[in-house]
Amino acid sequence: HYTLEMMTEFTKESLAYALNLSKSRYLNYLNPSDFNDIEKRVGLLLKNEYFTSLLAKSEFLTEQAILYNDELKIIDLLLKHNDQYIVFDYKTTAQEHDEHISQVAYYKKAVKEIFNTKEVAGFIIYLKSDEVFFKNI
Repeated sequence: HYTLEMMTEFTKESLAYALNLSKSRYLNYLNPSDFNDIEKRVGLLLKNEYFTSLLAKSEFLTEQAILYNDELKIIDLLLKHNDQYIVFDYKTTAQEHDEHISQVAYYKKAVKEIFNTKEVAGFIIYLKSDEVFFKNI
C-alpha cells in the first residue's frame, strides 16, 4: 500500500516516483522481484478503464484519515464524484475475507455521517498479480 499512498496522481510517472521512494525505504526488507510485482499490480490498476474513468470525473484524496466513534481510520482512497462519495480500499491478498467487507462497510457508514450524505459507494480493489478485481460493498 505504501507505493499507492505515495502517488500524488494516478499516472505512470507518479508510479515510478512512488516506487523509487518505496525502494529507498524498504530495500532492506523487500527483494527486487517484490518491487516488480508491486509495479505490475499498480500498473494493472492504472490501465483499468473503470477506475480511470472514475478518477477523471472526481476529486480525490489518497490516504484520507477520518475520526469516527473515537477511532482514527485511514481510507486508502476517497473520491467525490458529483454528490456521491466513493470509498476504495486496496488489498493484495490472494483470498477475499469477511473483515475486508466489514472494514469498507464501516468506512461507508463513517463517510455518510461525517459528510451528512446518503450517497456513498464502497469498493474493495483486489490488486492481484494478473488482474484487478473490484468488489462492490
